[in-house]
Amino acid sequence: MTEIKKLKQQIDKLFLDWDSIQEKYISDLADAESIEDNVTNLIIDYCEKKGYQVEGFPHEKRKTIREDEADDYFHPERFQLYINTLATTHDDVAQLIWHYHNTFWPNDELWPNKDALVKYIRENLGNTDYYVEGFLKVGKCWVLRCFLI
Repeated sequence: MTEIKKLKQQIDKLFLDWDSIQEKYISDLADAESIEDNVTNLIIDYCEKKGYQVEGFPHEKRKTIREDEADDYFHPERFQLYINTLATTHDDVAQLIWHYHNTFWPNDELWPNKDALVKYIRENLGNTDYYVEGFLKVGKCWVLRCFLI
């Protein structure tokens, strides 16, 4: 079994946990978000193990960023931007992000397929003031939260 298939199976298992959350209490939402973070971290770990970098991030930057600045620099939004950027040039990363998105939010009309998702990322990465803060629910559709700063 390929590494991608194993990761997709792990995402599928996490989805079952995520889907079973009732969302009756605030803590349920935190649990759901934690599972979503776990999926994102699986993808990040995969990319790091493959040695993928974006302008030296994260491998080279770990060597140059001072320890007292590391928490501010290596924050989740930067890692989300890292995997989104990689998705535009590495089909394996695009497959994993698409599988995650399509498994957790299968009826998304904004991104009906992997190519539409990658196209959206490409179009928005062109903004120099672009960064990503995870997924946002809009109606019954989940989208990447992208902000211009």
